[in-house]
Amino acid sequence: MNFGILTRLFDLAFAAFVVFVALALGRIILRRWGFGALPDIERDVFAVVVGLGAIVEILIGLSLAQLLYAPVLIALLLVLALIAVYEMRGALGEWQARWRAHKPFSRAERLLLAGMGVTALPVGVRALLPPTAYDALMYHLPAPKAFLEAHSFVAFPENVQANSPLAFDLLTTLGLSVGSDVFPQLLQFALGGVLALGVFEFAARAFGRNFGILAAAILVSIPVFGILAGWAYVDVAWVLCEFLSVYAFWNWLEQRKPKWLILSGVMMGLALSTKYLALQGMIVLALAIVIAARREGWQAATRNLIGFGLGAGFVAAPWYLKNWVWLGNPVYPYFFGGANYDAVRVQFNSYLVSGYGVGRDALAYIMLPVNIFVRSEEFGPVAISAPSFCFLLLPAYLRLPRSRLINVLLLISAARFAIWAVGAQELRFMFVVYPLLSIVSACLVSQLFERWRKPLLRVEMGILIGLIIGMGAWFQWQYALKQSNSFAFLAGVASPADFLRANLSSYRATEFVNGSLPGDAKILAISDGRTYYFEREFIPDTGRDHWHTRIAQGQTMDQVLTGWQAEGITHIWVSAEDLTHTYASLDRLGRARAEMRAFDEFKARYLIPVYRDARGFELYALPAENTPWEIRAR
Repeated sequence: MNFGILTRLFDLAFAAFVVFVALALGRIILRRWGFGALPDIERDVFAVVVGLGAIVEILIGLSLAQLLYAPVLIALLLVLALIAVYEMRGALGEWQARWRAHKPFSRAERLLLAGMGVTALPVGVRALLPPTAYDALMYHLPAPKAFLEAHSFVAFPENVQANSPLAFDLLTTLGLSVGSDVFPQLLQFALGGVLALGVFEFAARAFGRNFGILAAAILVSIPVFGILAGWAYVDVAWVLCEFLSVYAFWNWLEQRKPKWLILSGVMMGLALSTKYLALQGMIVLALAIVIAARREGWQAATRNLIGFGLGAGFVAAPWYLKNWVWLGNPVYPYFFGGANYDAVRVQFNSYLVSGYGVGRDALAYIMLPVNIFVRSEEFGPVAISAPSFCFLLLPAYLRLPRSRLINVLLLISAARFAIWAVGAQELRFMFVVYPLLSIVSACLVSQLFERWRKPLLRVEMGILIGLIIGMGAWFQWQYALKQSNSFAFLAGVASPADFLRANLSSYRATEFVNGSLPGDAKILAISDGRTYYFEREFIPDTGRDHWHTRIAQGQTMDQVLTGWQAEGITHIWVSAEDLTHTYASLDRLGRARAEMRAFDEFKARYLIPVYRDARGFELYALPAENTPWEIRAR
């Protein structure tokens, strides 16, 4: 039954409840840790993440004890709420007092706040809609769903990305336990707000409230920020954790109190528990710690690194140990392969990843800062991943007074950019430096305003920044309005299935599979990883290598067929949509296209057509094992 707006209100209330419990729990932990005297906003930003991290650690314990049951999770939240109830009351009282005592906003500040509100509204609407984003349906939702069904951690030998660190995905089990699969989207939306608040506080401390608001507005106006804040991905959570790790590192630089380095390590540990890419952030920050302690000698540098590393390692260790023990590789499946992931698959994955960008020659690297703006579509599948146009102000820093804070933020950002440039040039992964560069941009604007005494120049700069922020709001509204039946679904007029049929290209084919195939059907995908809505056993092709691996091993077509039959495969699912993306964006040398021509021959010779729709989704049946060869090779 679709209860429409009542269901959406429940989803909102549940997500707000979890975040509020995490905030209260985090405040208690920080106070016990000696951070009780922090400024209110700074403390609460850290508290949300610390509290969520504490809940993740409890969920890890429940998983290891095989107690990941829906009633247990609901009881856990209620117990945590009882523990934190007085802290929650105190937080509400503090916020009310803070609001009454705040200095009235200027006209410019009100315009910036209004711009952020207008930009955030369509993102919040999207967060309430049924999940349709690719990676969400591939592993961000299926993995916690499998954990909840097994009441414990499980390994995913076929869905390899589901073996990544899944700290914030583990929190999704809380939403699924009450029937809310939009919970992870709402959680990312809330964490987007926390990230913007953290950027505001960091910049406001250095340059004043008005430029803190400007820094947050620049961040919120970047299209990819709103896109990711409305999806059931974990990018916003990952970026928030890394940002807070840098924030704590800066506080250590200013105060030289060891507890800040430990907190920085804990934040980095949560980032490591969320995405492998945080390993790059850990290396960069470790180098920054060594450089910062160079005048104190190697003993001090070693001591500082140990404090930072212990904080990170304690939090992140369970995820990497799990993969090492179960799959033979702590960073499975990257670099070293592992269970069910041989060198052939590692090499093919590296080949596809190298397809992002506009080349790897000297000229391509020289033009990279320009191309990420003008050719952003070449750097990955997420729409408009380009940075803010405000970042074009960065060269002006060469002619402006130096700031130690800006130097640190720029050096960290430059190091991350360099690592990204020589690795997988998927522009979405550069999102991690956008909060830092938003602060730098706000600083540059503040310095330019101080230098420009002519009112006309100030007005022109204000108009330009207003246009950039307005473009961000316009993009989010356009992106939200592209989805059909959104408001009909929210009002309860359209069902979730109605919405998915209109907005998820594979959903009609998925409905056919769920309604027409027998319950024991086992489906192997060729170039499609979206498994969440299937009610039959579905093996996703997360690396787009199911066919490639067989061919690279030198198997004949008949051997491929015999092997799949022996594995119990009954049907083959083919996504022309996904293949088109592979060819256009990743297959720069044409290897995948050549191999898929052989697959077309295999289809014609061996497979039995079952379904095909206008969007290019195809379903084939494998012949039974005892079918004579002459009939199979028709």
